[in-house]
Amino acid sequence: MARQWESYPALSSGGGVWTEMVKLGKMVKVDGATFISLIHSKIGNGKTTRFWMDPWHCETPLRRKFPALYRLEGDKSCKVADRVLKNGGVRVFGWNWKNTPSTALETLELTDLITQLRDTYLTDAADSWIWSGSSVGFSAVAVKAWMPKLIDNNSLFALKWCRWLPSKCNIFMWRAINERIPTKMAFAKRNIYTDNTACPLCEEGDETAAHLFTGCGCSCGLWQMIARWCGIPPIFAFDARDLVDIFNSCGRPPAYKEAIQGIIIITCWRIWKARNELVFKGKKVKISEIISDVKSIGFLWYKHRKKENNCTWVSWCKFNLM
Repeated sequence: MARQWESYPALSSGGGVWTEMVKLGKMVKVDGATFISLIHSKIGNGKTTRFWMDPWHCETPLRRKFPALYRLEGDKSCKVADRVLKNGGVRVFGWNWKNTPSTALETLELTDLITQLRDTYLTDAADSWIWSGSSVGFSAVAVKAWMPKLIDNNSLFALKWCRWLPSKCNIFMWRAINERIPTKMAFAKRNIYTDNTACPLCEEGDETAAHLFTGCGCSCGLWQMIARWCGIPPIFAFDARDLVDIFNSCGRPPAYKEAIQGIIIITCWRIWKARNELVFKGKKVKISEIISDVKSIGFLWYKHRKKENNCTWVSWCKFNLM
């Protein structure tokens, strides 16, 4: 396989500010163009811009447009000034081929390259780099104006906060609803390697937030036990959005609805905790243990964070809140 050269080199497995900036620049995309693809060199004297590897003549480096010629190049890091020359005021090209272009493809690429560069002339000014994402050039203000196009706020689900739960649970639930927790499929979509994408709890489907909380056999059984405890109809949901809306249609008084809302969120939070313990510690998932934790943690938070309630452990276990 041919060695890959990058216009903005960074180790894919490394860290550091520059590496993270390059990675982010490749991921951030608006209207089909990545942030980094909008950066290119404005040629002056051609002494600092690489002829083949840097984007200067167009948005695509010449090595990608003319791969056959690039393979013949004797100095792949050569500068524009090394290839575009002046001879008595006349522009000429100075090539350094390993072998003279001879095949039909090589000859065609050379003819096309010379044609495209016919209007390229060097000046005495230094080369500079520009960002074409804004008509006013690169600035923090220009980037901020460009970035909002990335986010479609209308596509994000607005979760109704459960007031008696800690913020961490509400935030987790919002992330789960919008598929923003680190499931295996979330990693796969970001090109992060995983051994497989199967749900670790049931191993019968790809692990997404929707599957983990509503499609997995373990979670389905758990929801029916929660429904019996809370005295509501069996819970059937297709995704996490359905789960957080159950309290609105459960047919119970307002005080019960608020409690059920929190219990649903705690259950999802506890399923995720069990999943992580299985993946990272090899701890076997026990439905009975999850139910016990949901009841005990739920009682602790409801008792001490919910205003004006006289709930006891016995009444909580019977789900008698009146």
